[in-house]
Amino acid sequence: MANSNNSLNKFDNLLTNSDKLNFRIICEAYIFDDNNRIFAQKRSSNRLKHPNSWNVVGGHLESGESLSECICREVLEETGWEILVIVDLLEIIEFDLPIEMLENGEKSSEKVFKFLVKVKELKEPILESEKVSEYRWFDKQNAEITTQNRTEKQGINYVMNGIIKAVDYLEKTGKKINF
Repeated sequence: MANSNNSLNKFDNLLTNSDKLNFRIICEAYIFDDNNRIFAQKRSSNRLKHPNSWNVVGGHLESGESLSECICREVLEETGWEILVIVDLLEIIEFDLPIEMLENGEKSSEKVFKFLVKVKELKEPILESEKVSEYRWFDKQNAEITTQNRTEKQGINYVMNGIIKAVDYLEKTGKKINF
C-alpha cells in the first residue's frame, strides 16, 4: 500500500525499473535526535555481513515496495519507531559487494538510498536481539567508533562518513527544519 503522506513519499520517484532489475536496492535511515546525534546499532557476531560492526537502520527493498514503504518498514522492524518525516535524501551510492559477502542468488551490485529521518516518538528502541547486540547515538566526535571491526572491503569508513554527512546537514539546516 502506498504512503499517502507527502512528507514520506516525496522521494519514491527516484527508483526506476532499471534500478530494480540491476541492483539490490537498500534504504538506510539516518535517524536523528534533538542533539543532532545519529542512531546506530552494533550488528551481532553471527551476521554474515559486517559482524560485530556498527550500522544505521536499514535493509533491502521488498517486492512491490516503494522507497518510503521500505524505510518506514525497516525503522519500525528494527527499532519499534514510526517515521514522522523523511527530511531529505543525503546521497545515493552504488557499489559491488565482495563475493564472500553474497548470499545465495543475491545480486552483487547494490544501490543505497541514504535518508535523513525524524521519528514520531523517540523512546527506548525495541531492538532485534538476534541481529543486534547494542545501540548508541553518534555525533562527529564519536563517529570514529563505527570503524571498529570493519575491513577495507567492508567500507571501513562507510558508517562514519554517513554519520558525519548527516550531522553536517543538521548543523547547516537544523534551525530551518520545522515539523
